[in-house]
Order: sequence, then structure tokens, then C-alpha cells
Amino acid sequence: MILVVHEMKRLARNAAELMMLAATLQAAGIQLELLSGPMVGVYDPGVSVWRNENVR
Repeated sequence: MILVVHEMKRLARNAAELMMLAATLQAAGIQLELLSGPMVGVYDPGVSVWRNENVR
């Protein structure tokens, strides 16, 4: 399952809070994907990075 959020500010107040939430969601089997902003992409806590599939 993937939780898609348009903007980071709709989910968390800062990047640290967002990373903690993403890790919690991942533990429940839910991936987090952001559609816009500085951290666009899918968070993968296994490697502690955001994966942006649109960058080439």
C-alpha cells in the first residue's frame, strides 16, 4: 500500500518529523510518496533515502 501526499507540509512540520512518520508507516507495510516539494518521491527507510523515480 502507498500513502500519496501532495505536499510535505500537509503531513509533517519538518523533514525530521516526516522521516520518523515514514519509518512508522513502513513498519506497518505502507510506503510514503510525496508528489511535490523538496523531497519528491518514495521514501525507503531501508536505505534512508528518498527515491525519486522521475529523475534521470
